[in-house]
Amino acid sequence: METLLKKTSGIFTKQLLIDLIGYAYVLLFLYAAIYKLMGFDLFTRQLAKSPLVGNNDQLLAVVIPAVELMIAGMLCYSLWQRIGLYLATVTMAVFAGYIAYVLLFAPNVPCACGGIFVSMGWMEHLLFNIGFMLAGILAIVLAERSSNKSHYMH
Repeated sequence: METLLKKTSGIFTKQLLIDLIGYAYVLLFLYAAIYKLMGFDLFTRQLAKSPLVGNNDQLLAVVIPAVELMIAGMLCYSLWQRIGLYLATVTMAVFAGYIAYVLLFAPNVPCACGGIFVSMGWMEHLLFNIGFMLAGILAIVLAERSSNKSHYMH
């Protein structure tokens, strides 16, 4: 009985950590998307100055917050949580890759970020995104392990 309780407690702790990481992503993506949409013109102008964007600033100004809102929504439902975690983690990896590119090849480009993130420099943004990306990877690994164990527990 004690072993069963320990296993159940471990699964609960893992799921709690997965949920906390998921909800952190929800808050991040909701905040970022709403801020971008509220300052849509400014966000679009900032995107136009970014390297790699080209003439796609108008399209990306719509797609980026839409993707952030979609992922936030997916993370709120257990049926979609795992896919949402994968998408959130990949999104943070893409953002981190873009920031690394800017740091290496275009360090004078202004950041298209705002709100509480406006005071962060490119390096702080990179570390922040890598931190979220690593948290997402942890949540995915825990979710996959819990899923594999549950197949054998039944």
